[in-house]
Amino acid sequence: MLIYAGTKSDFMLDTENDRLETKLYENIKTKMNRTTGLSELNAWRNSLKEMYITLNDSDIPKDAGVAIEYNIPQTAKRVDFLISGYGKQGKGNVVIIELKQWEKLSAVEGQDAIVETFTGGANRRVVHPCYQAWLDRTLEIRDTANYDLDGIDYEIRICDSPLEMESIVVEKNRARNCARILAGYCWNWPKATRNNTNYHDIVIGDYEISWNLDGGDAFAINKDSIHEAGCIHTSQGLEFDYVGVIIGDDMRYENGHVITDYTKRAKTDNSLKGIKTLAKQDPAKAERTAEEIIKNTYRTLMTRGMKGCYVYCTDRALAEYLKRMLKAGKE
Repeated sequence: MLIYAGTKSDFMLDTENDRLETKLYENIKTKMNRTTGLSELNAWRNSLKEMYITLNDSDIPKDAGVAIEYNIPQTAKRVDFLISGYGKQGKGNVVIIELKQWEKLSAVEGQDAIVETFTGGANRRVVHPCYQAWLDRTLEIRDTANYDLDGIDYEIRICDSPLEMESIVVEKNRARNCARILAGYCWNWPKATRNNTNYHDIVIGDYEISWNLDGGDAFAINKDSIHEAGCIHTSQGLEFDYVGVIIGDDMRYENGHVITDYTKRAKTDNSLKGIKTLAKQDPAKAERTAEEIIKNTYRTLMTRGMKGCYVYCTDRALAEYLKRMLKAGKE
């Protein structure tokens, strides 16, 4: 039974304006003649917020179809998320995603930064969509109506030094080992030193820190990981209570805009592999591609903390801009 149908744009707006759950509740009541319990609604809320983050990708057309199906025959209380559209040859396609909830996580032996997730009714925490929308607007990823974070219970601070950021995150981590430092991929990760915690890959003035080690316990649960920095490849798909984020020279604020610079990315970063060749063939396309990858990288890093995010920018102008954007909603 379809309990929601619309476009990607409809779904994004309904989520940002807190209309989605009401629509689902009313459709279930009308179409299925039943009501939905609070625990069930909470489970959907968390999963659908995660789908909101997933769909926040410019590669997915705004007019792509979005549908939510409930109580499929022989699969009681299963909820599926459907995305539909047309391929390059005009052929219709549908992607079906079964929504799940995490119950617990544990390290996968021998695989760095990988955790197993288990389902069984527990809620997975995701960052509030309004913070995500505010971040998109602030980083100039897309235009949204979220000019401030008024009414959102989320702690975000722009720090004046990486040491200040680290001190906050280390303190937050004491409660239950659920805070981590993350960084943009502007510093190389040499193979020869990936298991040497005394080798500090990231150096900013007097501040030094290593990338997370290659091997051993997962970055998300190893207590010693608080003294290491995770990158986009380490942290994507993980959630912490708090994160500290180092924004490198690949994203700056110049001439009134947030700009990106792929030449400042590390040589060991494969996410921009082939960008120099593309730049020779089609410079404009290369710039667009790099900008999307770099801004999406920082959007991902800055939404890994469910309760708070503490940011240090190597570019002072970007730090001041972010402070102004935070202050705007308080004036």
